[in-house]
Amino acid sequence: MNDLDQAVLYGTPTESQEAFLTRALELGMAFIEGSARGGKVLEYQSEDVMRQYLAQPLPRQGMSLDGLMAELETNVVRTSVAQSDLRYLAFPDTGNAVAGLGADILCTFLNQNLIAYDRSAPSGMFIEMELIQWLRELVGFSHLPIDTPNLTLADVGGLWTSGGNMSNHVAVLVALHAKFPQIKQHGLRSLRKKPVIILAKGIEHFSFSSAALSLGLGQDSLVWTQANSDYTTDPDALQQTIAELDDDCEPFMVVSVAGNCRTTGLDDISAMRRICDDNDLWLHVDACHGGNLLFSDKMRARLSGIEHAQSVSLDPHKGLFVGYPCSYVLFKDPAALEFICRYPDKFRDPSCLDLGLIMPFYGSRGFHSLKLWALIKHLGVEGIGALVERRQALNDRLVRRLNKCGWFQLLNDGSFYRTAFVFYPQDVRRCVEAEGMHVTAADPIRALINKYTQIVSDQLYQSGEVVFDAFSLGDLDNRLNLGTADKYVAMAMAVGHPSIPVTKENAIFDTIDRIVAPVARDMVQELFRLAPREACNAPVSSKGPAGW
Repeated sequence: MNDLDQAVLYGTPTESQEAFLTRALELGMAFIEGSARGGKVLEYQSEDVMRQYLAQPLPRQGMSLDGLMAELETNVVRTSVAQSDLRYLAFPDTGNAVAGLGADILCTFLNQNLIAYDRSAPSGMFIEMELIQWLRELVGFSHLPIDTPNLTLADVGGLWTSGGNMSNHVAVLVALHAKFPQIKQHGLRSLRKKPVIILAKGIEHFSFSSAALSLGLGQDSLVWTQANSDYTTDPDALQQTIAELDDDCEPFMVVSVAGNCRTTGLDDISAMRRICDDNDLWLHVDACHGGNLLFSDKMRARLSGIEHAQSVSLDPHKGLFVGYPCSYVLFKDPAALEFICRYPDKFRDPSCLDLGLIMPFYGSRGFHSLKLWALIKHLGVEGIGALVERRQALNDRLVRRLNKCGWFQLLNDGSFYRTAFVFYPQDVRRCVEAEGMHVTAADPIRALINKYTQIVSDQLYQSGEVVFDAFSLGDLDNRLNLGTADKYVAMAMAVGHPSIPVTKENAIFDTIDRIVAPVARDMVQELFRLAPREACNAPVSSKGPAGW
């Protein structure tokens, strides 16, 4: 049995406590550096093997700190996915900003509860309020310094949340009550018409469907409008959708997507704002991906009009190099949060700055805002903007290489750091279109593309050497020449790092070439069985269709 006095850190650490905590830091560094995961993005293990590693009965007796550290190293760290690795190209969530890492370590030791100021988090409360004002300034909303006399909760105008899902939940909740204030007292049953949210199909985030479910609106409260071929909301279709709403529907929110989660397409926010103004509708901008562009003077114009939204959600843990959890939802009118204040008489009381009073869904929560505050203090807006711009240049270069290698068909042009594609080698496509199979056998060809895209995705991931994302996506621009009605198994490259050495970049594409070339040969053989003709007899190069 352990010495129980070693289990809790009261003040000066004992030798064994200090060794354990120091080793934890060293192990974290080794994880980012790569030695703790065998030099791979991850040490892939099947679900069955992971269960065998981790399935244990409830411990009745404890183990030493040394034994615990050994288990953490072997069964937890070694099999975790390193999103900070340069070869991890599934999400832009690198979480490896030095200032953010250091602040996150301190956050754990400080253990502040951001529910209240007094006896909970005095410095934490003001830092989070200041950070929210900085974010409001970046968006283009009104903002106040925290030393403003008689500052109150009515001046804050934003909230930390654990992710874009929750930020969008809160935005829906606030917009709903702004349109129908009677529901605070009488509930949804007091409404004569069904409240609905309008958003484009195929580019939406799951959080709006989730919010409709959890807030009691129901799935049929989501009214779908059309997306453009570039995976953005079609303003003309939006206008028509509003005009054609059923008589029993009353819209209260339109969702504009500033960087959708599949292709990072950026909506025309200004056009959508004009439509919302004409119809007295709340415009919410889901900028969980695109919000990082606000730090760049060169790129923020892509979000023109965001300053006129009623609410904006941001996810700094996507694309701003800080770790989970780190999300914010901001409101153009700070007074919009009054209805969710647990003690409404405190909302405009300068003697009360307890952020927990305007925080729905949460009670106690940690000092997670410290890491983004520290990052901005460290680099400033200009420094972060420079990293965002460098990442854009890297993304553009990698997209060109991905397109040129000849293994894949891109489904979008890589708006700023995310490009979707399917496995459709040039040799295969040439055969399909030479034989007219894209017309006569479109369904079998779609099935072929789906099958082998899934195989390539799985083999790359399980190799632990290169990791792309995978999901279903429609070919809205008909780049496969197989129509736009069906969805495909798609992969996606998300560039989260501001730079990758050329040697590492070359190694990434060499790995892709080595792993997918045998798959391409199998795909061609299966195609032979569908169309065994001379046009399909061209061999697949082991060095890749582009010959590099």
